[in-house]
Amino acid sequence: MKNDYRLDETRLTTIASPKTDSQYAMLATSPSTVLGLYNLGFSDAGGYTSQVVVTTGDTSTLSEVEGGYYTTANCEGTVYGIGLATGPYSSTGDPDTEPVMLNQLTDTADGDEENVGLSAQARDNALPASAPCQGGTIFYISDSISGGLDSPVRPVISMWDIASGEYREVAMDAGPLTERLMRSDGIGYPQVSADSIRDGRLQWFGVSNSIMSTDLATGRTEKQFDVAGVTDEVLSSQASFQGDEVVVMVDSDGSNPYEIVRYHRDSGVVLSRTVVNFAPEDLAAGLFLRGFAVRP
Repeated sequence: MKNDYRLDETRLTTIASPKTDSQYAMLATSPSTVLGLYNLGFSDAGGYTSQVVVTTGDTSTLSEVEGGYYTTANCEGTVYGIGLATGPYSSTGDPDTEPVMLNQLTDTADGDEENVGLSAQARDNALPASAPCQGGTIFYISDSISGGLDSPVRPVISMWDIASGEYREVAMDAGPLTERLMRSDGIGYPQVSADSIRDGRLQWFGVSNSIMSTDLATGRTEKQFDVAGVTDEVLSSQASFQGDEVVVMVDSDGSNPYEIVRYHRDSGVVLSRTVVNFAPEDLAAGLFLRGFAVRP
């Protein structure tokens, strides 16, 4: 809440950066600039506020924008957020019927958020902190029904055009797979990362610790291979796609340590396996593993 930190080959730099304590995302928008997005909460004006913290060199600047954004994307250095319409973008005042908004959060004329699009079809139930953005379109997986824990789910590839603000979706087709692509209780929610798109397909992690692949045009989905992982009501392994690899941070179930396993993202061949001999509670009391980053 007081500082940002940058660790490189030579030293650890501490940069004064007061802000709130709930982070949506942290994105490198250039080799020397990092943007952090934080959840400040409901505002006095009746909307919802997020903090945008931009750190460059040894300085950090903070600004506030309207909205809450569990889905974010870095589109060639410009950051976009997707969330439930709030404040001036609200049309119903009811969270169950509000549209979903796509807002540009950086590089705007006045420094505030800029609304790009609104959709009554889109659902605010996806959690990617770094959704892929390719060819001017943001991609992620969501549930088009979003009816609650006891409702069926209908997984779709959600797509937003950042120029027109148009939203569209393609239903995901599991074909002969017997496993569910998505659970209604949120366990094992599909994970994508900024480099998930490859050859017209969206690669993602989910379905009982598997690497999956979905055709962006047809929605046809296939299991590529199983990976090491621990996923249940409490624990969730995580994956990041980068170049020819997918790197999995295997969560600890208490009896086994954390592992970092690198796979070839197409063949599933294990490229390396590293045991991480630490527990989050050794670093600070009460912390959980929320995310990890793979060096480019």
